[in-house]
Amino acid sequence: MPLLPDGSRAGFSRLRDFNSNIFNTLDTIRLVFAMYDICIYEDPLAPQWKFVMDMTGFSIGHLTKLTNLALMKKCLAYVQMALPMRLTAIYLINAPPLANQLMMFLKPLMHKDLYSLISVHPTSDMDSVYKSIPKDYFASDMGGKSPSFEAQKEVAEQRFMIYENFFEDDEKNNRVDENKRIDKNNRFNGSQYGIEGSFKKLELD
Repeated sequence: MPLLPDGSRAGFSRLRDFNSNIFNTLDTIRLVFAMYDICIYEDPLAPQWKFVMDMTGFSIGHLTKLTNLALMKKCLAYVQMALPMRLTAIYLINAPPLANQLMMFLKPLMHKDLYSLISVHPTSDMDSVYKSIPKDYFASDMGGKSPSFEAQKEVAEQRFMIYENFFEDDEKNNRVDENKRIDKNNRFNGSQYGIEGSFKKLELD
């Protein structure tokens, strides 16, 4: 993740394949968090983190899979209570109208401080994003001067190979056995999170 002039780090993500039929929410979340782990390991003292999520290709199929209530509650619980990063901005760029439906779903699950960091930007609205993250830091296929997303994907794959033993050890040793938990009524289990499942039908304007 590039180091910006203000000393913060910036991360970029986008869909590589727009086919929602092969999109797996859990795998995507695990991939994103694994990359965060590498970034934190390499720069544990970064004062701020900013993230750009390019929503090009985002469709109703992706939205339906992302609105998995049980999974998203646990994901956001980790982000808000355990992720060792100081998030200062999350930009959803090239956002279709569906992005607003996603935000409506996520809002009740988020602390207001986290929700306030997220801003939605259609393709024609990038000026405020560039004020925070200069355009030159964006990939060349997004109008910037950094390597293309495809080139960055290859670099990321190489970094994952370097950290292969790290993740294997993490998977083996740093997992919670819920069967041994004495207090079963914790924030990740039971009815505290309300009705579990997915919203299979969304009403769109």
